Amino acid sequence: MNTNTKHGFTLIELLAVIAIIGILAGVVTMNLTKARDHARDKSAIASMENLLIEGRLYKSRNNFEYEDFCADEAKTQRESLVEQLEALTSNTLACADDADAFVASVELRSGETYCVDSTNYRGIVSDSVTGTACPE
Repeated sequence: MNTNTKHGFTLIELLAVIAIIGILAGVVTMNLTKARDHARDKSAIASMENLLIEGRLYKSRNNFEYEDFCADEAKTQRESLVEQLEALTSNTLACADDADAFVASVELRSGETYCVDSTNYRGIVSDSVTGTACPE
């Protein structure tokens, strides 16, 4: 009768389990990072929608003109939206205006550029934003 039985795991078995756990942790971390970036992009898009609404309100309060909408530092609501957008995307908001129109765009974490303008356009654009309207 053999009484020399060993209990426990071998070093190879333990290393294999640790390797599998490490691979799974890496996959989960990568997916969580993608999900977090996607959520930040959605939040940035919602802030851009709010900026569009703020533009309409600004126009109604300022003789129905958009002049200085992008430069007006007295608008605390707009300021907080810009700060929020820049924190979410890690990019600077681009904004241009004249008396009749305004455009605002920001590069999302996905690398796409989201644009809103006074014509009520909102969406992803492929060209760079110039003038006071989103490229179509």
